[in-house]
This record gives sequence, C-alpha cells and structure tokens, in this order.
Amino acid sequence: PVIDDAEIDPVMPAFSTLNVVGVDLAYYSSRKAELVERWVSEVLSAKK
Repeated sequence: PVIDDAEIDPVMPAFSTLNVVGVDLAYYSSRKAELVERWVSEVLSAKK
C-alpha cells in the first residue's frame, strides 16, 4: 500500500499472485498528448 500503516483486507490476494501487464512508462509518457487526443476522439465522442 501507499500508506505504510494501512490495513490490508485479509481477503485481498497477495500482489505477487496477480497477473499484471508490464508497461513501458517512458514510451507511453513520451506519447501522452497523442494518446489523450485519441482517447478523447474515440471514447468521449462515442458517448454523444
């Protein structure tokens, strides 16, 4: 947890058991403006 003294619910699975996808943060950070524009045009426009 982000907060060191936060209580973790015992029903929560251990993080090490989760299947997670690796993300290249440097790559996607460098394309942030392009990705946000695409999200706005494809996702927000679909809600109208």
